[in-house]
Amino acid sequence: MKILVFSIGEKDYGVDITQVREVIRKRKVTRVPETVAFVEGVLSLRGRVIPLINLRKKLGMKSEEVPSNRIIITTIHDHWTGILVDQVKTVMTLRPEDITRPDEMLQGASYLVGVAKWEGRLVLLVELAGFLKEEEEGVLEKVQERVEIKKKEPQ
Repeated sequence: MKILVFSIGEKDYGVDITQVREVIRKRKVTRVPETVAFVEGVLSLRGRVIPLINLRKKLGMKSEEVPSNRIIITTIHDHWTGILVDQVKTVMTLRPEDITRPDEMLQGASYLVGVAKWEGRLVLLVELAGFLKEEEEGVLEKVQERVEIKKKEPQ
């Protein structure tokens, strides 16, 4: 299994590379008023309007600690979504025996699928869609729809 390793603050996270469409540098984001705090806004990528999630805010971290500089483009329930992270570190290969499943105490973190060791550090293996609760997915859809409708309206 190939894993993309990225960081948020001092923590390393890993995501199955099949969940990643591409990684891009941070770019201009258009703010969308009246949306949840962890949605930074939307960005345009090759003609697509993509909602951008600030993973620092979603995880309850201060967004000023370290400037986020990479965006992981993924698909969450058939919707292209950008995930703002501090740094993308590497792609690594894990064997099933390298992964420890989360124990019962960590079951509340629905995004967590396992833990692996990498260069003497723990990497939290995550499912990107797991960061969003069902109602939050609806918020992203509405943000995208609002922007798409405004884009299509005649000037």
